[in-house]
Amino acid sequence: MSAWRVLVVSDTENGTISDTLLDWGIHVTRCRRVSEANKILGQQTVAQVFCDAKLPDGNYRDVMARARSVQPETRVVVLLPNGSAEHSFQEAKLAGAFDSIPSPVGRPDVQWEVLQAIRESSQRRAV
Repeated sequence: MSAWRVLVVSDTENGTISDTLLDWGIHVTRCRRVSEANKILGQQTVAQVFCDAKLPDGNYRDVMARARSVQPETRVVVLLPNGSAEHSFQEAKLAGAFDSIPSPVGRPDVQWEVLQAIRESSQRRAV
């Protein structure tokens, strides 16, 4: 699993994602802005992105657009603020997100998303 690389794009996430994945030996890169995420996506291979719905300089759609253009297999999980009327699970899925989960996130949610993405990736390679 050490080849699995994750990018966390959040100015609010408290470290749960990083701590959870580091326990599994997964490399995690963190940033707080769309502009930083775009740069990282252009320089590093990233299997999965956990991204706040709203960021200081844009939103998850901006990050997804960059990921699709340079790394189309990258799976984006949108972190939706609890009780947000501005962003929804359905909106994120229709926009092309791999999934979305409520923020603040819990360890089981992070583990589930990574395991699902790894499983899907393995199935694609097997075909």
